Amino acid sequence: MPGKMISLEVDSTESVDNVKKMIQQTEGIPIDQQRLFVQLEDGRRLRDYNIQNGSTLGMVAMAPIAKPKIQLFVKTLTGVIKLEMQASDTVQNVKMKIQEKRGGLCPTKQYLLYKGIQLCEHLTLSDYNMHDEAVLYLIIRPLIPRNESKIILAIEGGKTIELDVKKITDTVHSVKWMIQAVEGIPVNAQQMLFKGTFLKDNVPINDLWFGQPLNLSLKPQFNFDSKC
Repeated sequence: MPGKMISLEVDSTESVDNVKKMIQQTEGIPIDQQRLFVQLEDGRRLRDYNIQNGSTLGMVAMAPIAKPKIQLFVKTLTGVIKLEMQASDTVQNVKMKIQEKRGGLCPTKQYLLYKGIQLCEHLTLSDYNMHDEAVLYLIIRPLIPRNESKIILAIEGGKTIELDVKKITDTVHSVKWMIQAVEGIPVNAQQMLFKGTFLKDNVPINDLWFGQPLNLSLKPQFNFDSKC
């Protein structure tokens, strides 16, 4: 009867032999096949159980307790990747899972963000207090020097951020998506300006590049608190 639990009403002065007889009557297990154990609590001392020199302890190997899994939603520019992870998994483990799902996408090209923070590979999901159905953002970056393609973005309200982009393939739309991942401002609530002119989403960043770094302005279309 693995895992079965029964309840008995006994007096504290009752003998172990009588307890075994009660078990035999209720469960049909012969007395000579019964071995009774008391589960020892980790924080107690041996003397609390009157365990002395020469005492014999019995051990029952328990099946490992399954660790609860959490589901992650990793948003990319083209869709959402669903992952099942454990809170003890590291960010590096998450990147390896993404590599499996996305046909060999190298972890060194992955930037993962959670609540606007870039995640460190050696830290665990529990270190970031991630809950079930947490939403992460994945930004895929080429292995290029950081100063090769840089945008300095002035957000209305006085905040300034820096972003690394690909001059050749990135567009205003992809930059807006990066801003959503970092600052939490929805793409459809962003108005981006270059030298006072509003930019369309399909404009290539390369068309705006006249020197390093590129300075753009962002005007959110609603009152936004980046701390939320």
